[in-house]
Amino acid sequence: MTIFNLKRGDTGPTLEVTLLNPDLTQYDPTGGIVKLNIKLSSGIRLVRDMTIVNSKVRYSWIDSDWGPASGGDPATVGGLVVSPLVLTTKIFGHRMEYEVLKDGVRLTFPNTGFVILNIYEDIA
Repeated sequence: MTIFNLKRGDTGPTLEVTLLNPDLTQYDPTGGIVKLNIKLSSGIRLVRDMTIVNSKVRYSWIDSDWGPASGGDPATVGGLVVSPLVLTTKIFGHRMEYEVLKDGVRLTFPNTGFVILNIYEDIA
C-alpha cells in the first residue's frame, strides 16, 4: 500500500506517480485523460485533473484545494480536510486512485486496493 502525506494547507510536494500494470510493468498513460479520485474518510468524493509528464501522472496541489468542497458530486474544487486520528499508532486517512481513459478503455490504478492520503494538522 502506498501512502502520501501532506500538512494542511500545503501545496507541495507534488503528487507524481508511475502507474503499474498488474504484472508490475509500467503503464504509459501518454495520450489519455487522467483523473485523481479521492474519497475522504467522511465519504465526500473529490476529483482532480492530472497531467502526464514523461509517462508519469502528476497533480500539483493548489490553495483552493483547502477551501470548501464545491462543483458537485464528486467535488471539483476544495474539500481537503485533516485526516481523523485514532489514539493509537495507526492513522486512518483518505483513499485515492488514478483513473485513465485512453483509446476508449478506462483503467484504474492501483487495480487492487487504494493509495492512502494522510493530511496532518499544522501548528502555524
